[in-house]
Amino acid sequence: MDKVRQQERQEHDELKGHKYTFLRNQTALSDSKKASLSELHAFP
Repeated sequence: MDKVRQQERQEHDELKGHKYTFLRNQTALSDSKKASLSELHAFP
């Protein structure tokens, strides 16, 4: 799984710094991380 994440990160700079944004409980995210997550979900 980590190799897949690393490959996707190399292809998409938008994912930089968001490893734990996807792994954390969504209810425990800060407002800024929630906004980032919604932007990433809209990313094609």
